Amino acid sequence: GSAGESFTWDWQHALKQQKLSCKRGVFLSTSWIPTWELAALGCSDGFTTIWKWTGSQVLRLPFFVRTRREIMDALSDRASRLQAKLLTGKERLFPEKAKQAKEAADRLVNAYIKSLAIQRKAEPMQFRLASVRAIAYVPIRFRFVTGHGDGSVQYWNSDSGDLLRIMFGHFGPVNAVAALPTKQQAFSGSDDGTVRLWDLEKGILIRILSQPSGGPVRALAVIPGGLRLAVGSDDGIVRIWGVPD
Repeated sequence: GSAGESFTWDWQHALKQQKLSCKRGVFLSTSWIPTWELAALGCSDGFTTIWKWTGSQVLRLPFFVRTRREIMDALSDRASRLQAKLLTGKERLFPEKAKQAKEAADRLVNAYIKSLAIQRKAEPMQFRLASVRAIAYVPIRFRFVTGHGDGSVQYWNSDSGDLLRIMFGHFGPVNAVAALPTKQQAFSGSDDGTVRLWDLEKGILIRILSQPSGGPVRALAVIPGGLRLAVGSDDGIVRIWGVPD
């Protein structure tokens, strides 16, 4: 909503159960990841949040572009649990032992942050944050695809949080994405009026579906069976396309 909040509901009693906020913007897109009771939500600040609504755990992606302070805050609970494991019952009574355990936990956290910095420097893709306008779960893998305000399509591993591919080709914001059920392929629809089919594994364009009179593409849906694609456009018409082999 306009307040930057998303809710889960008890539909039988029309009651709100869980709430999640996009602190620096508003949520623009969402997709259910059914296998693990997760939801992926795209925010206007360029981050995608993976939300386990049954336990309220959240992970904001891309993880490697966050500041050191944000990463430290996200890992603080893990560091505290690690510190507790490093101490026996008696050792908790001695300040020096507690200090050593805290230092050990901090060293591990700092090493992890350093590894993220190295990963970011080595990252060959030209990454930049842009509003997340569309999200779709990729059923064949535990992954998802996102469409962005800069015209990019991005492919993610929702288990590790790794950004796998960034694909460019659209000449306008991407408003909709839809994944095929049995292949690592996905469609994207944009303000430029085109629908593009992508090979997510290779990061290459397979096909362009052009709709010269349709205007900006607003919605995409793969019809069950994976052989047809429904495309909703600004002209008010829903077009049905055959999925290319």
